[in-house]
Amino acid sequence: MNLLPPHDTCCGCGACAQACPHAAITMAPDAEGFDQPQCDEARCTGCRRCATVCPVLHPLPPAPPLAAMGAINTDDGVRRRSASGGTFHALASGVLARGGIVVAAAMDGDFAVRHRAVGQPADLLPLCGSKYVQSHTGDAFRRVRAALRSGREVLFVGTPCQVAALRCFLGREEPLLLAADFFCHGVPSPALWQRCLDEMLRRIGVGRSDVAAIAFRDKSRGWRRYHTAITTRSGRHIVIPRRDNAYQRAFDENLSLRQTCHNCPARAGRSHSDITMADFWDVARLRPDMDDDGGVSLILANTQRGADVLRSTGLRIFDADIAEATRHNPAYTETHTPPHPRRQEFFASLATAPDASRLIRQMLHLPPLQALHRQLNLHIYLFKQRLFRLKPWK
Repeated sequence: MNLLPPHDTCCGCGACAQACPHAAITMAPDAEGFDQPQCDEARCTGCRRCATVCPVLHPLPPAPPLAAMGAINTDDGVRRRSASGGTFHALASGVLARGGIVVAAAMDGDFAVRHRAVGQPADLLPLCGSKYVQSHTGDAFRRVRAALRSGREVLFVGTPCQVAALRCFLGREEPLLLAADFFCHGVPSPALWQRCLDEMLRRIGVGRSDVAAIAFRDKSRGWRRYHTAITTRSGRHIVIPRRDNAYQRAFDENLSLRQTCHNCPARAGRSHSDITMADFWDVARLRPDMDDDGGVSLILANTQRGADVLRSTGLRIFDADIAEATRHNPAYTETHTPPHPRRQEFFASLATAPDASRLIRQMLHLPPLQALHRQLNLHIYLFKQRLFRLKPWK
């Protein structure tokens, strides 16, 4: 019995599979390479537990943030390895020091992104930094629930839809849970990432077994000029400029995002996270004294628990105006991300394309008039969004 939302509205959070008491649901990649629930009708009893925990079928109402602030980790090494100001590391270190666990996304040995649980500070580094791939949640929600039931504090970090899914999965307020999300542009296909990674490694002459680490947000050339970087086991640090990174360009141009991301059920304050993290791109305008191009976090404290924890982290924090701080962040303020006009054509062509990176470049190359038309439509779309939406924080 199919009780789940239509394919094009599923966010792939995996809550249904983790909640099913009969193991009737598994997550498997669809034709575009995104995790999609598959129901074994022979095992399904129609108990509706899967539907009960679905964040798409049970969207949460908007919740306005209580405060906005900028933050910088006072440990320069941590800040340098972080995507922005090092807020996650400070939050996670505090939870671990209190005997809790941290559940967040990390890259595994096959360079797939999966949620994992850690209980020691030495295991935090793989969880730091941005990963521009949809993560596989696996049994993460179950592990969070088990830790909470045993009386341990838990920091869970995920996309807005993953946080909303965890809230639905738990089904009740959990005073020991600290849930954090981030300003989410959308999630690209894990299968596309694997293909583009192989092509990238071939071009730079590095084998998979020689890769020690991959950073989507390497700041060796500055916070604003971030690039993807690959570190080899021999110590080479290879920077892939954004203009030469087809995978990054597809992400930036909304060519490779999951269909649900174009009508997100959890952005704009609807995930019910305690804390929302982002880059404080407007810091140069609002607080130039705090901007050294090393990275500054923008943080929204959405609950009193989130605000209290943030003040206890030891981060260097300064207050910010909510409207001003989020003004140029459509990944938070808008519920919709307009798809690239050739998105469907791209995924339809991907399976037979010999080179995914070349296909991306072909799809992103629009004739001048079509490119101008796209830009005009994009500006009109964003204007209408700002004109007609009801801002949840007003």
